[in-house]
Amino acid sequence: MIKGNKKTLGTNILVERDISGGFVVSIPGINGAHADGMTLEQAIKNLNEVMSLLKEYYGEKKLLSIVKSENRFFGVLPYNLEYV
Repeated sequence: MIKGNKKTLGTNILVERDISGGFVVSIPGINGAHADGMTLEQAIKNLNEVMSLLKEYYGEKKLLSIVKSENRFFGVLPYNLEYV
């Protein structure tokens, strides 16, 4: 979808609560595609800015190719952390 100069791409993002109370968002499988913010809205806005920079770095076609092929996040697994 094109809105003026902006384009949108549907993908999944991983959302985590930060220890500081804010949020960390990322696109699994894309190195560098992560951002944070005190609110979820701010974190997503920051992720959009990161994706714009990655688009400049990779080029639009390469970035779209990476998003479509590398976004293979399949879920969260329970894990028992053992420590001493």
